[in-house]
Amino acid sequence: MEGLLMLVMLCLGMGIIFLFINKSKNEQRVKNEKLEQGIYGDIRSIHLHGLKYPSNVVFNVKLYNDYLLFTYENEQIKLDLRKIKSASIENVKEINESKGFSVGNATLGGILFGQLGAIIGGFSGSQNLKFKILIINYIDSENNLKHISFMPDYFLNVTNKSMTDYRNGFLSEFYNELKKKIDKFSEYKEIQLEEL
Repeated sequence: MEGLLMLVMLCLGMGIIFLFINKSKNEQRVKNEKLEQGIYGDIRSIHLHGLKYPSNVVFNVKLYNDYLLFTYENEQIKLDLRKIKSASIENVKEINESKGFSVGNATLGGILFGQLGAIIGGFSGSQNLKFKILIINYIDSENNLKHISFMPDYFLNVTNKSMTDYRNGFLSEFYNELKKKIDKFSEYKEIQLEEL
Protein backbone atom coordinates (compact mmCIF):
# COMPACT_ATOMS: atom_id res chain seq x y z
CA MET A 1 0.00 0.00 0.00
CA GLU A 2 2.78 2.44 0.88
CA GLY A 3 4.57 1.58 -2.36
CA LEU A 4 1.44 2.38 -4.37
CA LEU A 5 0.98 5.67 -2.54
CA MET A 6 4.62 6.60 -3.21
CA LEU A 7 4.18 5.74 -6.90
CA VAL A 8 1.05 7.93 -7.14
CA MET A 9 2.84 10.82 -5.39
CA LEU A 10 5.85 10.44 -7.70
CA CYS A 11 3.61 10.46 -10.79
CA LEU A 12 1.77 13.56 -9.54
CA GLY A 13 5.04 15.33 -8.85
CA MET A 14 6.43 14.47 -12.28
CA GLY A 15 3.17 15.63 -13.91
CA ILE A 16 3.30 18.98 -12.13
CA ILE A 17 6.93 19.50 -13.12
CA PHE A 18 6.12 18.60 -16.74
CA LEU A 19 3.18 21.04 -16.82
CA PHE A 20 5.30 23.83 -15.33
CA ILE A 21 8.12 23.30 -17.86
CA ASN A 22 5.64 23.10 -20.75
CA LYS A 23 3.87 26.27 -19.61
CA SER A 24 7.18 28.15 -19.34
CA LYS A 25 8.17 27.05 -22.86
CA ASN A 26 4.80 28.14 -24.26
CA GLU A 27 5.04 31.53 -22.55
CA GLN A 28 8.54 32.05 -23.96
CA ARG A 29 7.38 30.99 -27.45
CA VAL A 30 4.48 33.47 -27.33
CA LYS A 31 6.80 36.23 -26.10
CA ASN A 32 9.26 35.52 -28.94
CA GLU A 33 6.43 35.59 -31.51
CA LYS A 34 5.29 38.97 -30.21
CA LEU A 35 8.83 40.35 -30.36
CA GLU A 36 9.04 39.20 -33.99
CA GLN A 37 5.88 41.25 -34.64
CA GLY A 38 7.48 44.27 -32.93
CA ILE A 39 5.32 44.00 -29.79
CA TYR A 40 7.35 44.55 -26.61
CA GLY A 41 4.41 44.24 -24.24
CA ASP A 42 0.65 43.88 -24.29
CA ILE A 43 -2.07 43.87 -21.70
CA ARG A 44 -5.87 43.59 -21.67
CA SER A 45 -7.05 46.46 -19.53
CA ILE A 46 -9.99 48.24 -18.03
CA HIS A 47 -10.08 51.88 -19.04
CA LEU A 48 -10.32 54.19 -16.05
CA HIS A 49 -9.60 57.63 -17.47
CA GLY A 50 -7.96 59.59 -20.24
CA LEU A 51 -9.02 58.05 -23.55
CA LYS A 52 -12.19 58.71 -25.50
CA TYR A 53 -13.37 55.23 -24.54
CA PRO A 54 -16.06 54.93 -21.86
CA SER A 55 -14.81 54.19 -18.34
CA ASN A 56 -14.75 50.55 -17.28
CA VAL A 57 -14.60 49.09 -20.81
CA VAL A 58 -12.07 46.38 -21.57
CA PHE A 59 -9.52 47.33 -24.21
CA ASN A 60 -6.07 46.21 -25.35
CA VAL A 61 -2.79 48.08 -24.96
CA LYS A 62 0.23 47.08 -27.03
CA LEU A 63 3.71 48.51 -26.67
CA TYR A 64 5.62 48.82 -29.92
CA ASN A 65 9.13 50.17 -30.37
CA ASP A 66 8.12 53.85 -30.44
CA TYR A 67 4.40 54.04 -29.65
CA LEU A 68 1.56 52.62 -27.57
CA LEU A 69 -1.49 51.30 -29.39
CA PHE A 70 -4.84 51.35 -27.57
CA THR A 71 -7.56 49.24 -29.23
CA TYR A 72 -11.24 49.17 -28.29
CA GLU A 73 -13.60 47.29 -30.60
CA ASN A 74 -12.58 48.49 -34.11
CA GLU A 75 -11.09 51.78 -32.95
CA GLN A 76 -7.37 52.37 -32.42
CA ILE A 77 -5.46 55.21 -30.78
CA LYS A 78 -1.70 55.63 -31.12
CA LEU A 79 0.35 57.46 -28.49
CA ASP A 80 3.86 58.38 -29.59
CA LEU A 81 6.34 57.49 -26.85
CA ARG A 82 8.16 60.79 -27.45
CA LYS A 83 5.10 62.57 -25.97
CA ILE A 84 5.08 60.61 -22.71
CA LYS A 85 6.44 62.46 -19.67
CA SER A 86 6.23 59.55 -17.28
CA ALA A 87 4.42 56.40 -16.32
CA SER A 88 3.84 55.06 -12.85
CA ILE A 89 2.17 52.15 -11.14
CA GLU A 90 0.03 53.29 -8.26
CA ASN A 91 -1.51 51.25 -5.47
CA VAL A 92 -5.21 52.11 -5.16
CA LYS A 93 -5.12 51.78 -1.37
CA GLU A 94 -2.24 54.27 -1.10
CA ILE A 95 -3.99 56.72 -3.42
CA ASN A 96 -7.17 56.46 -1.35
CA GLU A 97 -5.24 57.08 1.88
CA SER A 98 -3.18 59.97 0.49
CA LYS A 99 -6.23 61.72 -0.97
CA GLY A 100 -8.40 60.98 2.07
CA PHE A 101 -11.08 58.95 0.30
CA SER A 102 -13.39 56.83 2.41
CA VAL A 103 -16.34 54.55 1.76
CA GLY A 104 -18.87 56.14 -0.58
CA ASN A 105 -16.61 58.99 -1.67
CA ALA A 106 -16.72 58.47 -5.43
CA THR A 107 -18.69 61.71 -5.82
CA LEU A 108 -16.35 63.68 -3.58
CA GLY A 109 -13.34 62.16 -5.34
CA GLY A 110 -14.78 63.28 -8.66
CA ILE A 111 -15.34 66.82 -7.44
CA LEU A 112 -11.88 67.15 -5.92
CA PHE A 113 -9.74 65.20 -8.38
CA GLY A 114 -11.78 64.77 -11.55
CA GLN A 115 -12.83 61.59 -13.26
CA LEU A 116 -9.85 59.56 -12.06
CA GLY A 117 -10.56 60.70 -8.49
CA ALA A 118 -14.16 59.52 -8.80
CA ILE A 119 -13.06 56.10 -9.97
CA ILE A 120 -10.46 55.73 -7.23
CA GLY A 121 -12.85 57.12 -4.61
CA GLY A 122 -15.40 54.55 -5.74
CA PHE A 123 -12.91 51.76 -5.05
CA SER A 124 -12.56 52.86 -1.43
CA GLY A 125 -15.48 50.71 -0.31
CA SER A 126 -13.70 47.58 -1.48
CA GLN A 127 -12.25 45.18 1.05
CA ASN A 128 -9.23 44.47 -1.13
CA LEU A 129 -7.46 47.61 -2.36
CA LYS A 130 -4.14 45.93 -3.06
CA PHE A 131 -4.49 46.07 -6.82
CA LYS A 132 -2.55 48.56 -8.88
CA ILE A 133 -3.26 50.86 -11.77
CA LEU A 134 -0.97 52.22 -14.46
CA ILE A 135 -1.00 55.98 -15.00
CA ILE A 136 0.62 57.48 -18.10
CA ASN A 137 1.30 61.23 -18.21
CA TYR A 138 1.76 62.70 -21.68
CA ILE A 139 1.72 65.98 -23.59
CA ASP A 140 -1.11 66.30 -26.11
CA SER A 141 -1.01 68.11 -29.48
CA GLU A 142 -1.89 71.41 -27.75
CA ASN A 143 0.98 71.05 -25.21
CA ASN A 144 -1.36 70.21 -22.32
CA LEU A 145 -0.54 67.60 -19.72
CA LYS A 146 -2.95 64.65 -19.98
CA HIS A 147 -3.31 61.39 -18.04
CA ILE A 148 -4.36 57.91 -19.09
CA SER A 149 -5.08 55.34 -16.41
CA PHE A 150 -6.02 51.69 -16.62
CA MET A 151 -5.69 48.38 -14.83
CA PRO A 152 -5.61 44.78 -16.06
CA ASP A 153 -9.15 43.59 -16.74
CA TYR A 154 -9.06 40.65 -14.38
CA PHE A 155 -8.49 42.60 -11.15
CA LEU A 156 -12.14 43.28 -10.42
CA ASN A 157 -13.02 39.69 -9.55
CA VAL A 158 -9.80 38.74 -7.76
CA THR A 159 -10.06 38.10 -4.04
CA ASN A 160 -7.17 35.66 -3.64
CA LYS A 161 -4.08 37.55 -2.44
CA SER A 162 -1.60 35.38 -4.36
CA MET A 163 -3.54 35.91 -7.61
CA THR A 164 -3.64 39.65 -6.97
CA ASP A 165 0.13 39.63 -6.45
CA TYR A 166 0.60 37.62 -9.65
CA ARG A 167 -1.54 40.04 -11.67
CA ASN A 168 0.18 43.06 -10.14
CA GLY A 169 3.42 41.44 -11.27
CA PHE A 170 2.03 41.15 -14.80
CA LEU A 171 1.25 44.88 -14.79
CA SER A 172 4.74 45.59 -13.44
CA GLU A 173 6.30 43.62 -16.30
CA PHE A 174 4.37 45.73 -18.85
CA TYR A 175 5.36 48.91 -16.98
CA ASN A 176 9.06 47.96 -16.95
CA GLU A 177 9.06 47.51 -20.74
CA LEU A 178 7.20 50.81 -21.15
CA LYS A 179 9.65 52.60 -18.85
CA LYS A 180 12.62 51.40 -20.94
CA LYS A 181 10.98 52.82 -24.06
CA ILE A 182 10.08 56.12 -22.36
CA ASP A 183 13.67 56.52 -21.17
CA LYS A 184 14.84 55.94 -24.73
CA PHE A 185 12.34 58.04 -26.70
CA SER A 186 10.58 60.63 -24.53
CA GLU A 187 11.15 64.29 -25.30
CA TYR A 188 9.57 65.32 -21.98
CA LYS A 189 11.09 63.03 -19.37
CA GLU A 190 13.09 65.82 -17.73
CA ILE A 191 9.98 67.94 -17.03
CA GLN A 192 8.77 67.96 -13.42
CA LEU A 193 5.53 66.03 -12.97
CA GLU A 194 2.37 67.60 -11.65
CA GLU A 195 0.67 65.80 -8.78
CA LEU A 196 -2.45 63.88 -9.73
